[in-house]
Amino acid sequence: MIDRDILQKLFDAGTDPSLLIQLVLQDKKPEAAATAEAMPVSDPPTPPAEVPAPAGSAPLPDIPQVGEQKEKPALSLDIDPKPDPVLTAIRELTGAIQASNIINRSRDYQAPETVEEAADKALAQILSGRK
Repeated sequence: MIDRDILQKLFDAGTDPSLLIQLVLQDKKPEAAATAEAMPVSDPPTPPAEVPAPAGSAPLPDIPQVGEQKEKPALSLDIDPKPDPVLTAIRELTGAIQASNIINRSRDYQAPETVEEAADKALAQILSGRK
């Protein structure tokens, strides 16, 4: 059977708690192991204690603990920043020019000649002697 002190040292060193449970269950009798596996675990595993880094390695970045809460960034309700007055004027001018082009184009529009109109002009030129 595994000694409790050894299990505590392994846990403090950061060994996965599920691995420690498997080690304990392997030492027990099969009947006890079956009942231990059937029972749900209510407590979540606790994070391992800090393990000192070897002398030659670089320091690890800070990892937030479960209990720590970082500041949340402030949320802004402004989706768009304040509009630039120059861009607003350019958009209005572009819209006015497009509207003017639509109105003038429809006024200057001439339908293409039909075949009958082209034939009438050709016959009128021939009969009148114009070129």
